[in-house]
Amino acid sequence: MAAAEGARRQVRARGRWISGIVAAAAVVVGIGGLFALASLHAATADWWPQAIPTRVQYEDRDFSCLDGGRPTPADRSDMDRLEPRGHTIGGGVIYAPPGNDLPTGIIVSGNGELRHCALSGGP
Repeated sequence: MAAAEGARRQVRARGRWISGIVAAAAVVVGIGGLFALASLHAATADWWPQAIPTRVQYEDRDFSCLDGGRPTPADRSDMDRLEPRGHTIGGGVIYAPPGNDLPTGIIVSGNGELRHCALSGGP
């Protein structure tokens, strides 16, 4: 009888130990997920990755892809003399002028849409 009781105690102790490890892992994954969401929001002003986010970083500057809270559509003719120069966090393509001059506006393409993005804070 004593041996059986000792075995049951070992099983319960092992179960508590495993439950503790699972709980700790869930907390670590949850904190990591919250950190990733906060980092994404800080970079794009969105809570989920989008091909054309609200804010795009290009050449260490922020560009806003909304004007007064509304998207500013672009068309193919607006892309004359622009070339693909990078990607957004959500996989959109950033088009900017060639060379080393820093633009005051770029065009971002994603999900079949083209959008003007102006330098945040002006030229």
